[in-house]
Amino acid sequence: MNRKQLIEHFRKNMPQGLNELETVRYIYLELGKIKAFDIKYYYGNRDTQRKIYALARRTERNTDEVAEKKTIICVSLSYLFRDILKDMGIKCNVVIDEEDAEKHMHPVVHLSDGRLLDADVQMDLHKIQTGSKTKHFTMSEFEIADHNNLITDEEIKQIDKKLGYIKNDYKDKELEELSQEVKKLDSNQALEHIINSTKLEKETDIQGYVEAQKYYYSAFNKMVPQYWEKKMYQIDCYRLAKDNSREYTLCMFSKEKEEIKTYMYSLKEKRFLPVDMDNLVKLEDEGLVIGRHPNQIGAKILKKAVKQHRKEISKEEGER
Repeated sequence: MNRKQLIEHFRKNMPQGLNELETVRYIYLELGKIKAFDIKYYYGNRDTQRKIYALARRTERNTDEVAEKKTIICVSLSYLFRDILKDMGIKCNVVIDEEDAEKHMHPVVHLSDGRLLDADVQMDLHKIQTGSKTKHFTMSEFEIADHNNLITDEEIKQIDKKLGYIKNDYKDKELEELSQEVKKLDSNQALEHIINSTKLEKETDIQGYVEAQKYYYSAFNKMVPQYWEKKMYQIDCYRLAKDNSREYTLCMFSKEKEEIKTYMYSLKEKRFLPVDMDNLVKLEDEGLVIGRHPNQIGAKILKKAVKQHRKEISKEEGER
């Protein structure tokens, strides 16, 4: 869909009788559900990032291309959000953080009552796509001093219920419950329990790899802080495609004494699947690289375990 078609789609499907703030929130959530952050930018070197950023700046006057593309960066998504709101009669501009080395951009909505609303859709993509409580739909820093102007969490929650984004509560509540369920389990038991729980996956509809990476890192960090990056790790693995680009897959593993449990995330099935050591050796032989870079936390541990298992396989074959 081009921008006009996308706007018509939103108009047709949004609930009737929304006020201005509810309309902004609706667009924020719905746009966040259909876009994914550009992985080439996310993991690219500085030259790659500069090129992608420069191309995104060119979409400022014509966001049709952004509407049609699935992958975006903060620049292009901010321009599209601004243009959609403007078409609906809501004033919005895009600001740039000059003090940020990456010059991050986000929209600022000018509500008709005079309040300024920061609406950083890009930063909330992984939250929106998992039914979680968002963090970047807030009153502008210029409004914070006036507590009478604040939009409360409860106000946003009631709007989200009205819009059908949540039924009773956010995904965060289920993760809190899951955290209690695994409190007394060891790291391997906890990882297996979480991976197989419907509370982790229910209503999850992650669009892209970056969103999956951010969501699961945040979720596990909150659920098992006692094990996170001590006995339980999340690492990026990849294969080289024909054009020499990297095709990423997310790996989660835990180590309790000498036993390692490993899971690979399937973007197609939107869940983690168990992978034993035999299959890890096979996947490595087929071109899987464990760890985005050699010093990534956890990568050394898993690579060492796979190497050891490979030796054991060779020894067994030699004894036959």
